[in-house]
Amino acid sequence: MHGRQLDRSLKTGAYLETIWLPAKKESLSASTFADYTEIVQLYLVPGLGHLKLVDLRDKHVIALYEAIMQINRPLPDGTKPSEMLRRLLEVRAYSTRQLKVGEARRRKQTKPISPTRVRKIHAVLLSALNWAVKSKRLRENPIAHVETPRVRGRRAKPLVWTTERVQRWQETGKVPGPVMVWTPAQTGAFLDFIADERLYALFHLVAFRGLRRAEVAGLAWADTDL
Repeated sequence: MHGRQLDRSLKTGAYLETIWLPAKKESLSASTFADYTEIVQLYLVPGLGHLKLVDLRDKHVIALYEAIMQINRPLPDGTKPSEMLRRLLEVRAYSTRQLKVGEARRRKQTKPISPTRVRKIHAVLLSALNWAVKSKRLRENPIAHVETPRVRGRRAKPLVWTTERVQRWQETGKVPGPVMVWTPAQTGAFLDFIADERLYALFHLVAFRGLRRAEVAGLAWADTDL
């Protein structure tokens, strides 16, 4: 089909770690590459690495996502963790804090994995398998139609700080909603108030360009000119 015989001995783990990741390194930022590497090492290799790349199917990936969603969540009574889940748990780092007498060592990450994180894992794997098709290591992407877990519940609807809502908040101390948005006038008043603040330029940038919290908190001083 492609004029090239598929390598039927290539394992998924070897492909991800020794072929795909090194090929992506130059085109990704350092932080994105580190995130891709973590996803490969914590989820994709433990879950799928033992399978031959040409044998990878959607059912394997669906089982992986189901196991990921079970991490740090209680299993139903009488249910033992699957082999997939055990492999995922084995590679998770232990906490390095000093233990009390008689206290057992615990994993560093104790929170469940969110559906949003699973979608990111899926995006990374999808990209890796699309690249395998382009590089003629696969004839088609086996997970092209796999759906990831949905986020339960509705997202909070942002509310504007109207005059009435501000007055009510001042009277009761109760915020109208979990996500509140300033008006342009309120934003200007805030910036005027902090005009002498050392990081004024950064607040100004956030207000007018909509930087995410992580983009601001992760900004290195070497890359900052106020």
